[in-house]
Amino acid sequence: MQVYLSIIQHLKAKYHEKEAKAMARMILEDYFAIKMLDVYMGKDIAFSEKKKEKLRKILLRLDEYEPIQYVLEKAPFCGYLFKVTPDVLIPRPETEELVEWIFQSCGSLNSVLDIGTGSGCIPVAISKKYPMARVVSCDISNEALSIARENNKYNHSTVEFECLDILHELPNGNFDVIVSNPPYVCPSEKKLMEKNVLDWEPYQALFVPQEDPLLFYKRIAFIGLSILNDGGQLFFEINPLYKDKILMMLSCLEYKKIEIKKDFAGKDRMVKAIKSKCVNEGNK
Repeated sequence: MQVYLSIIQHLKAKYHEKEAKAMARMILEDYFAIKMLDVYMGKDIAFSEKKKEKLRKILLRLDEYEPIQYVLEKAPFCGYLFKVTPDVLIPRPETEELVEWIFQSCGSLNSVLDIGTGSGCIPVAISKKYPMARVVSCDISNEALSIARENNKYNHSTVEFECLDILHELPNGNFDVIVSNPPYVCPSEKKLMEKNVLDWEPYQALFVPQEDPLLFYKRIAFIGLSILNDGGQLFFEINPLYKDKILMMLSCLEYKKIEIKKDFAGKDRMVKAIKSKCVNEGNK
């Protein structure tokens, strides 16, 4: 208990108490493999000098507001564990809700395309749910793809990864589902963001040009007219500020049954749309 309390006391200088307690649990359980039950029962937990030095380095990094997921190099998502580094976004609960919506909406799937793989959390979770489906995932970052491939191997999933600039290239094949959590934060929103996000998570994966906040949504929806199978479904995680513009854009492209879904915080966070069977093929 003494180590646990000392970690909390150290972190309270920079973090709220609730957050400090959560991080202390993560450090002890996820990094040092110490069961919290043993801590709460007051069992003697001896730290060697080597472990004390490792703990000191962890706390120094947290003092700089580096996200604990990067410090520990791991983050949970949909019941699986993923390696994360500053080359990829940290998986978030809102994105888990997006994946769960896919599971609820699709009885079976033969093919899925994920655009903007990051850590690979979305396609890996989908591949585990639909092991017979072809799941393809692309990203412009080779560094992100390297992490995603590690997570694919670690979780024994069968995702196919490719390096692709979605704004200028097309993935190969046709798909039942396209899913994307693309960059959707405008630079004007920086003032509202937490320091541990703004200073540490990859800029390229977060931000879009101020003058074109729908940049990725427009491109993905447009190519979806070519590579989605008839009746195929498009799933987006979105910026609530641009909900109406996204809905209008999808409607103009003749997507049908357009739905919006709130996240656990009550924000309009997800959109689903279906490619109409009457949409012409061959749009590139």
